[in-house]
Amino acid sequence: MNHKNSLCRVVCFLLVLCGFISFKEAGRMQVQAADSEKKLYLEYLAKEEKRNKTNVFEEYQITGYKILDLNKDGKKELLYGYWSGGARSSGAICGIRKGKVKKLVDFGGSPQFYTVKGSKNQVVVGGANSAYEYAYSVFVVSANGLKEKDVYVRVYDDSDHMRVTKNEKEISRASFQAWEDKLAEIKPDDYKPVKPVEKSQHVRSEKEIYLKYLTRMKKSLLKKYSKSNIVVPLSDYYLEYKIMDLNGDGTKELLYTFQVNGFPGSDDPSYLQQKGRICTIQNGKVKQMWESDTSHAITFHTIKGSESEIVVDKYITGGIHHIEVYHVASAKLEKNASYIFGPIEGPELGYFRKDGTERVKDPFGKDDENLKYIELKRL
Repeated sequence: MNHKNSLCRVVCFLLVLCGFISFKEAGRMQVQAADSEKKLYLEYLAKEEKRNKTNVFEEYQITGYKILDLNKDGKKELLYGYWSGGARSSGAICGIRKGKVKKLVDFGGSPQFYTVKGSKNQVVVGGANSAYEYAYSVFVVSANGLKEKDVYVRVYDDSDHMRVTKNEKEISRASFQAWEDKLAEIKPDDYKPVKPVEKSQHVRSEKEIYLKYLTRMKKSLLKKYSKSNIVVPLSDYYLEYKIMDLNGDGTKELLYTFQVNGFPGSDDPSYLQQKGRICTIQNGKVKQMWESDTSHAITFHTIKGSESEIVVDKYITGGIHHIEVYHVASAKLEKNASYIFGPIEGPELGYFRKDGTERVKDPFGKDDENLKYIELKRL
């Protein structure tokens, strides 16, 4: 009986410990995400200030900012004010889309930002239209951006009499006052300029990380896939790569192919097998996002007019190709479509659904005119 009680206590302790570790890990990941958001926003502000000082107004300056989660979805927005000359300052609200800061809305009239008590997804921007008129714009915040819900305008006439409208319909001063009492001003933080990361430095850093990774992988792959009866020097082993930004978010990905069952010069064509991989960089380390199955040859293509898709062409045998289309999101690939290309029905070549039952006409334009081959470089 005592043994059973002891065992129960041990099991309970382990369950509590696992829960505590998971909780700590979740907290650590949230902190990392928040730090990454803050870094992106501060770099954006630094670039905005530098760009406007150079191209718009020499005295341009960021007057203050606040980074906070406006709709409690775990993703923070940026609110900031700036002055570019004139009697009144301006402001903006930004979000992060596909790894880049995007301005969602811009304001004039020396804007002030507010939250609404009792609401979890609203932000209010107040600003002066003139010396006698002040307006509040109420926005609903969602993953898709900001949507204006209501506009309150407070106007004083020559007799100092106040008139208030909501969405261009007059309302009582009492109802307006009751609504205004729910507003809580968002106090901005002082802005201290940070030196923006120069793009050339960023690219060099990525390239250095990827090349170091590829050099290490080449040695590892040669050791893994070499045959005991084939002696091939390291310099003859095929590993080809390309470092490029696949979705326009400013972060470059790595594409590379390597041999798995054979080497150049082999008399047996069955040895000529390849695999392909697509990688990104996270926390300064290379992370593999995708790996192909074994094929005779693998090529990569972009699609004309698309900024976030990559096409993988895997040659199987007998003129048959497996074609896969991926959307490149932040640190992951999402498959959009799959095709088979080849003589599925008679000698005529064409595209078919992956199961081979339905023909697809020109998914990449006539004669694949919308496909652009990505040329790889040998390491």
